[in-house]
Amino acid sequence: MLIGVAQKPAEGQTLCGDAFTIVPRGRLTLVALADGLGHGPEAERAARSFCSHAQATADLPLETILTSAE
Repeated sequence: MLIGVAQKPAEGQTLCGDAFTIVPRGRLTLVALADGLGHGPEAERAARSFCSHAQATADLPLETILTSAE
């Protein structure tokens, strides 16, 4: 599987509120994309938080991963 991503902070920002994680799960692969609302550090923190959550819960059903995110 070939996956490509591109990220770019909003103009005037140094951090990007978009994040991704790719977690191999045996024959399956969990690909999670997150868009933290807004710009800058808070958006980056929110997006990274979700990606960390997705990594930690990757073996759970997709619905559980999504509904258990904080």
